[in-house]
Amino acid sequence: MNKKKHNQVKFGMLLFSLNIILVGALVFSNNSNVGVLWVLGLCIGFVMQRSRICIASSFRDIFLLKNTAMAQALLVYLIFSTLLFGLVYRISELSNLVVVGKIEPVGLLTVAGAIIFGIGMVIAGGCVAGTVTRMGEGLVMQWISFTGLIIGSILGARHFNWFGDKLYSYPKVYIPEYLGFFNAMLFQILFLGTLFLVMRLYEKNNSVTYQIAATYEAISVRKLYHKIFVEAWPYGMGAVILAVLNALLFLYHKKPLGITSSITHMGAGALDLVGMDFSSWQYFDKEYIFFEYQLVPLVIAMFIGSLLSCLLAGEFRIRPVRKTRFVISALFGGMLMGYGSRLADGCNVGAILSGIPSLSLHGWVFIIGLIPGVLVGIKILTNYLLIFDM
Repeated sequence: MNKKKHNQVKFGMLLFSLNIILVGALVFSNNSNVGVLWVLGLCIGFVMQRSRICIASSFRDIFLLKNTAMAQALLVYLIFSTLLFGLVYRISELSNLVVVGKIEPVGLLTVAGAIIFGIGMVIAGGCVAGTVTRMGEGLVMQWISFTGLIIGSILGARHFNWFGDKLYSYPKVYIPEYLGFFNAMLFQILFLGTLFLVMRLYEKNNSVTYQIAATYEAISVRKLYHKIFVEAWPYGMGAVILAVLNALLFLYHKKPLGITSSITHMGAGALDLVGMDFSSWQYFDKEYIFFEYQLVPLVIAMFIGSLLSCLLAGEFRIRPVRKTRFVISALFGGMLMGYGSRLADGCNVGAILSGIPSLSLHGWVFIIGLIPGVLVGIKILTNYLLIFDM
């Protein structure tokens, strides 16, 4: 290991120690709820960085590269999450635990917002969760995209006064209310499993290997460190661990993972510090405000977890944006994602990673809108952003 990587690992160890101290301080100061969310956020960011999971890639690569490896990982995640969320629902029925799945209003605004979001995530170079994770890797483009996310989310929250009543007039469709809980779970798992087998067959016919699990062997402590902290994890393994983490969050927090609402509150919190008045904004007419929003610590911890992963692997480096057009696309793409998520009342995380396992129709309708958005984004990407570099 060269000196630069060795120094990164030492700094990573220091950062890990500081996080242990922080969590301990939160627990002893009666902020154990924040401490648990912080730990889960660290784990989610770490897992996503090590396994390189990205929802944008899972959709984009199908059409752009004819590669379904990341899409298969997404399907693995959704199958396991559906089973685990079902377990959480069952636990809630057998106890006094009240859990609320990610079940949002579904209608034309869902499709419109998803289309806008799909365009944005392709030209921005990553989805919302991917953006937060890649920020920890030192990608300047993703920091610009995150800035756009905040701007777009704030604009969406500002315009919520215009479309909010329309959005809330849509029904919240919980699929088990129509099919029954067992039938809804069974149908969804069979459908997801069928898609997975079709994609596996496609990859097999095209001689592309998809590794769903790690290969285990007797290894030394040094090799074990290398496998956990340095080598890229198989997509499938990362997907399964991520599903477990989201289910644990659902069980503990009573609600599953969501990111863009937190980003919206983070942006509003920053503007609140400079005196902006949000009292007339319908979106913030709730019991929590800005940095007091429950999942803000988790989103910040996701970034720290990704950074920690990079440092312990000795692979962190600042990666500047070399073309002005990519600065523009990152900023504009982030704005589209932020605005689209407010319009659809969810992003790729809330609608897909949490909504579909919650057995909500909203997640499936979001995907329907996301696909044409991705296709438009690919057209923009290939015709205006990449063509000059070929």
